[in-house]
Amino acid sequence: EQISPLVTILALTSYTTGIVKNKCLNLGMKDVFHKPISYSQLKRVLNRILIDVNNLFIKMNGVLGFW
Repeated sequence: EQISPLVTILALTSYTTGIVKNKCLNLGMKDVFHKPISYSQLKRVLNRILIDVNNLFIKMNGVLGFW
């Protein structure tokens, strides 16, 4: 089943290998982080997600997104 592009899934784990990260990304997750996550990492990914969702909203509706 296809995940809506408006749904964002992030993985936060205590242990991440390249294999696990690739599996998560192939399943549709947007990113994978390992604990502890820094404020700057969280801020970076949330900004990227908001920009992606806003661009998708514009593409679908032809108008500026939700902010």
